[in-house]
Parts: sequence; C-alpha cells; structure tokens
Amino acid sequence: MAAYQVLTHPAKPDKPENESNLHRQAPHVLLSFPRRIVETGTGHLRPRRPGGGHSRRAAALAAVTLAAATACGIGGDDGSPGAACVSPGVTSDAIKAGLIYPNSGQMANVFSSFQSGVEARFASENAEGGVNGRSLTFVWQDDFGTDEGNQNAAEALVEREGVFSILELTTATRGSAEYLHDQGVPVFGPGLEPSWSTLENMFSWSRSVSPTSSTTTWGEFVRARGGTKAAVLGVFADPISQGGREAIANSMRTAGVEVVAEIDMNGNGLFSTQAIQQIKASGADTVAGMVLLPQAISLMEAVRTGGLSLKVVLTPGSLYDSDTLRRYGPLLDGVYVYLDILPFELNLPVHQEFRQAMARYAPESQPPERTIAVNGWIMADMFIEGVRRAGDCPTRSDLIRNLRQVRDYTAGGFLPGALDLTAYQDVSRCYSFVRFTSASFSVQDPPHICGKVMPLS
Repeated sequence: MAAYQVLTHPAKPDKPENESNLHRQAPHVLLSFPRRIVETGTGHLRPRRPGGGHSRRAAALAAVTLAAATACGIGGDDGSPGAACVSPGVTSDAIKAGLIYPNSGQMANVFSSFQSGVEARFASENAEGGVNGRSLTFVWQDDFGTDEGNQNAAEALVEREGVFSILELTTATRGSAEYLHDQGVPVFGPGLEPSWSTLENMFSWSRSVSPTSSTTTWGEFVRARGGTKAAVLGVFADPISQGGREAIANSMRTAGVEVVAEIDMNGNGLFSTQAIQQIKASGADTVAGMVLLPQAISLMEAVRTGGLSLKVVLTPGSLYDSDTLRRYGPLLDGVYVYLDILPFELNLPVHQEFRQAMARYAPESQPPERTIAVNGWIMADMFIEGVRRAGDCPTRSDLIRNLRQVRDYTAGGFLPGALDLTAYQDVSRCYSFVRFTSASFSVQDPPHICGKVMPLS
C-alpha cells in the first residue's frame, strides 16, 4: 500500500522550485486552491494482497464515499435532509478530476507540460471562486503510453480515487475508451483516435481524424497557395497517421487538388530516397500529411538534398512550438502548419490570460506556449464548461447530456471557429495556418479557414 505525505499551506503566486518538482516526480497529485494538498505515492497498480489490507482499503473507500455524499447534501428549509450530491468526486466544496498521460518512457518529455496547463486553468478558475462554489482538484496516473497502462490508469482513477471525470493526453486512449464509456465517465482530450468521434462521453476540441468524415479546409488552403498536385504522407503502421492521410487526401480531391501519390514514411522518422524519387516522378508540387516532428525533419532534409521544388509543405500543429522553431527553423523554413487554435502571434486576450496564469501557477513550464501545455489548458476549460452546465449538484450524466447540447464552444476565444459539440462524429472544420521562417512563425492571411465537413469517399 502506498505511503502518503500530506502537505497543506496557503497557495503562493509563485511556486518554490522544490514544490514544482515534487508534483513532477510523484505519480499522482491532488491540487486544491486557495489551499493546496499534495499527495505523493506510487501511483502504480499493484496486485492486491489477500486478507486485511484489501478489506481496510475497501472500508476506507466506502467511508470516503459516504463522507463525500453527506458533505454534498442539500437540506430542506426546515433543516431536514434533502437530495444529496452523490456523484463520485463531488463534495460540498470541491470536484476532483483525474489526469492520464505518459510520465515515463520515451514519451515522458513530450507530455511533461500537460499537467502544467491543466493546473494553470484550474487555479485561475479557483481564484475566481471555483465552479458553483466548488474548487477544482485533480489526481493523476501514468499510463506509460500503452493500451494496458491506459486501462490500468483509468481503473485506478475511477475505482480507487473516485474521480468525477478524466482528462487525458496520450496516444493510448483506446485502452480505456470502452471502459470509461461503460462507466458513464466524461472524458476530455484531443481527438486523435476514432473513439473520440464515436462515443458520446468523449469530448474534444480537436478532431482531425474521423472514420466517417473529412473537411475541405486543408484542400482549400493548398489550392489558394497554388498547389495543384499533392503527394500525401502517412506513417507506416500508425493508425492515427493513416487515418489522417485518408482525410487529407479526400480534402485535396474535393478542393480540386489532384492526389498523385500516397506515401508511407518509416515509423522511425526516416524518409527514404525511394520516397523522394516517387514524389519527383509524380510531379507533385505539394506534400501534406499528419506527420510528427521526426518525420517532418527527415522530409525537409530529403527535400533540400533532393532538389525538390514544392509550392506547399503542410504539416500538423504539433510542430508549432518555440523549441522546434529555435532548433529547426532554418531547416523547416517555408513549411506550413495547420493549428486547431488561434496562434499566439495574434496576442489575443485569451493568449494574455494563458501566459499570465502559466507564469503565476505553473512557472516551471518554460516557455509557456508549448502545444502540450495549451492542450492541457483547453481540456481543463472544456471540463469547467461541462461542470458549470451540470448544475449545482453535478452528475456525470448531466455533464455529458448538457455539454453535448453546446453548439458554440470557443475555449474562451482560443479556437479558430465556434465548435459544435453536438456533431462529435465529424472532424474539426476550422484551422489556423502559420508558416515557418528561420526565426519566427508567420500568421497566414486569413488567420483561419472554416471549410465544410464532408463524408469520406
């Protein structure tokens, strides 16, 4: 059984270095503002020991559940007990969410700022009094970026921690998708897998992959920049990238851009000489695909050395990052990036709010404008919107039902177009576009495009 250390102290605008490091190293953390509680423990699922240990844990969990239900009770005018808020993770003064992301292995560095984005959004909301008088807290679990780890993490948060909802940023959401749906747990995250467009309990502001639809937006952008023939890329044996390749190819054809080649890249990020020759032979003036940074670097190295003349190279939003710009700006000069947010170069009020909150509540995350941190912020904002609409005595089913009725969600102005949460089966149709230069990102005109949703053909 994990040993816990409980620390309580008034929240401070700036975290001491040792405190910010503590919640990075601990497998799960509970944060509450304006007072903070930090629990540290193993965070990993272990085989249950026979006998009294399991019984004591079960009894303790039952006691916590009963206390939460009692604390959230709403009495009548005469002081008699009334209806009680008996939802998991809900007490009279707090709502507890669960976070899942890879915090170990090869993916740890990529996802390290996710928790900072969630923390900053929760803390800024708590500073304004919380949601319907309740502060927002969270605990977290490492899923190691695997399906099994994701399932174990979800079960730990739902069954042991009793969270109200799940916020996850991982490449393994399929591991727990059906389980969380069967449990009726609201889930928030980026829609990288088909479950985000098929299960009504899974909420995303970013759905670039759908088993049934695509959008004209990518093709319209390429066509407006003179692209007429496209080679569309996917990463071999990566279902997310393969789904993206199909959607982008469909978008090109609909906009009148001929798809002259569909190419698989090596999963290790290697772009082969054979692939370059295939692009040359096809006559493509455009290369587009849902590829990550290693593949984009390999592609542009091959383009430079292979002497290809391209009008458009279009890549996804994961490349929109100041670290990427600093390290690879000259190599990626001219590459276009499509974003599911409005770029920070516009310096809108929501960008200023984000920067200020990150500086105050998550100063360890530098620079703050990392894509992963922004994902955490928007995910937390969507969760807050759901809790607010679930009412004074929120239930998971109320959150799912009421949030699914929203047709104009904008994440406080972060999104490039109002999002219709009733149409969760469809891909996102609004994207912003920026262009790499050697030392900056150049916002394209217009700043964003909202195309049409269309069925995959």
